[in-house]
Amino acid sequence: MRPIYIHGSAALTAQTGLNGQEPPSLADGDPFFPSFALADFNPRDVIPMMKLRRMDRASRMLICVLDRLLPKDRDVTDWGLFIGTFSAGSDAVEQFLTRYFDEGPLGANPMVFPNTVLNAAAGQAAIYYGLKGPNSTQCMNFLAGAAALQAACHYLQFNKTTLLAGAVDVLSPFQFEVWKSHPSYGVDSFLVGEGAVVLWLSRDLSAIRIEGFSQGRLPTQPYHFANADTDLDEAYKGHVAKYGVPDVAYLFGYGLSELQAQETMVNRVAQVNVRALGRAVGVSSMMPLAACHAAVESLLVNQSADVLAFGIGGDFLFTRIARVTA
Repeated sequence: MRPIYIHGSAALTAQTGLNGQEPPSLADGDPFFPSFALADFNPRDVIPMMKLRRMDRASRMLICVLDRLLPKDRDVTDWGLFIGTFSAGSDAVEQFLTRYFDEGPLGANPMVFPNTVLNAAAGQAAIYYGLKGPNSTQCMNFLAGAAALQAACHYLQFNKTTLLAGAVDVLSPFQFEVWKSHPSYGVDSFLVGEGAVVLWLSRDLSAIRIEGFSQGRLPTQPYHFANADTDLDEAYKGHVAKYGVPDVAYLFGYGLSELQAQETMVNRVAQVNVRALGRAVGVSSMMPLAACHAAVESLLVNQSADVLAFGIGGDFLFTRIARVTA
């Protein structure tokens, strides 16, 4: 694998807020309580009103994050954008179908319909900033953000360019009610969140390097990750055999909190896990990239970190990053 480097990152989560400040907590009675929704998100300082009205929430979040990451003194025309999501467009789908079912065909809003597809956010952001490089959207539930990063790194193996890899997720009323109906919702950090995270990647030398990935599927039955400690350990041992033991590991996935009580290799190196970062950003496909963003800011020279992401069906994708220079 050719070395791929991270040149910068930006995040908009319940941990960072639009201006780097933690947003206020939701109050009981809020339509998205309890969750890590960005209740005070206001993109008007970044996006003009005429353009804003044509964009869905995911597009607005992604554009605001890119505003903080993109260099103002460089031509980004040839840059590409790889985005992961499992929920982008869900709010537009609800909005479009609600009026359609209530009012019939005359209620179908043509301005809303283009935002009902998953890749609307990546497309809107690319148009907004004039990014004419490759544009791709990955959808693999909680693995979507990690999958977008892996896809971007794979593209860079064969193309010397600059890519932006990230994830964006939103909360919508119907989707949130489905999450809340789960019997485990609200237990051990299982709260959904929304926001966006983006990493700036290229083959040009920088301080943070992506060392590689390990992926596969656990034999554990879907939705039974709490009993997956042995399978998880075997999968992770293979990753560590290839890349060595990291200084820190970030563990993310649905129903994995019980694993932290087990004496496994994962827990012996996991100094930061879902109990710490998960309570700050909420469960979503952007959690793995939020971990990468945290590692970019916290790793010391010659330190490395693993980001362990799991999908609902038992799929896993492990990412190793390291700081190679100051």
